[in-house]
Amino acid sequence: MRAALSLLIPVAVVLSGCGSKAQLIGGEPRRAAPAAVVSLSPSTSEIVGTCFDARQLVGRTSSDNYPSQILSAKVVVDVKPDFELIKTIGPGLVIYDGDLYNDADIKRLESMHIPTKAITAKTIVDFEKELLSLTEPLGSETNCSSYVDRIEVQRAAAAGNKFPNPPKVAVVLGGGSSSLYVAGTGSFVADVVKTVGGVPTGPSADKFAQMSSEALVAAAPDIIVLATSKERGDQDFAALKSDPRLRTLPAIQQGKIIPMNQDVVVRRGGRVDTFIKELSHKVSLAIQK
Repeated sequence: MRAALSLLIPVAVVLSGCGSKAQLIGGEPRRAAPAAVVSLSPSTSEIVGTCFDARQLVGRTSSDNYPSQILSAKVVVDVKPDFELIKTIGPGLVIYDGDLYNDADIKRLESMHIPTKAITAKTIVDFEKELLSLTEPLGSETNCSSYVDRIEVQRAAAAGNKFPNPPKVAVVLGGGSSSLYVAGTGSFVADVVKTVGGVPTGPSADKFAQMSSEALVAAAPDIIVLATSKERGDQDFAALKSDPRLRTLPAIQQGKIIPMNQDVVVRRGGRVDTFIKELSHKVSLAIQK
């Protein structure tokens, strides 16, 4: 927990410097009960369920599936948020994935005088800082610090991967379409790839973006991480492997396609430690082929 708390202390200092008497670690009791939260994205629902008290979550998305204790919250997001329902609920905080919402959506929430918080980190370290900053409105400092510690344990273990020739790794959603969605080289997923000893290969973007098969062939990844679901895994794997446009890829020719749980890969949420651990292990195994 020492590493997590070292990140948290600067947040507490900043808050005290602003004249707030609330303390994140020790000191005086917080001034109000932890806020009720509405989450507009599956990843932020995971964060609330993993780091905080799931009973604080009073609104969620229809796509949420982890952890199970958040599923009793009211669904307020299907394709788009139900702003009137959110207003009726009156949460103390709305939390969302900054990659998924535009300014117009957030301004509408702000016009209702509802505080909002975006998760936007593009690196593991910045993600940890964002998590710890949430303890000021939501409490659960110990739970949150424990999760950050688990991430740090896996990050330190993955940093031990020292490959003589670091592999180029592309993280792909689905397979077989004219354009694939591939993790951008400036994305959070790319930082995880770097952490486990790989070289991120994909479009110049800070999130998943379309990439043509021609561009992917030109990039020539040594390993492809196929982010897919249990239901579509075999279909996506077969489509990617049999796509004639991709047959010259080193990853295809050498059988270095790594299927992974799409939710774990795509969601910057409550399973980042699992993502790092599994990707590190699977990339190491692929290198040994």
